[in-house]
Amino acid sequence: MNLVEICLNIITILMHTRSKAGLAVLLAFMVSTMTLAKTVLYFLICSPLCGGPHFVNYIDLKKLIFAFIIPNGIWIVVPFLCVMATGKIILDCMENGEPKAKKLKSH
Repeated sequence: MNLVEICLNIITILMHTRSKAGLAVLLAFMVSTMTLAKTVLYFLICSPLCGGPHFVNYIDLKKLIFAFIIPNGIWIVVPFLCVMATGKIILDCMENGEPKAKKLKSH
């Protein structure tokens, strides 16, 4: 899954640099959703809900927080923010035909 995400992110960047912004935004939304879902699933597998604390065998809470929760939490927060930003662009385009940033520049 990680390799697929990396390849899709590279394709997204190439599409954006070659003036295919609409498709790049849609692909960025899709890849961010994939990353977010995969990381949330990973957290659930390692939680007591799924019987997975043996995957994360840190004795004290400080090591758990700094070695597992913070590094992996970034992969939840950043893709969530990307999903929100690209989703807003997609909704603007669906409602108005173009993003709000382009409308402001054209007036």
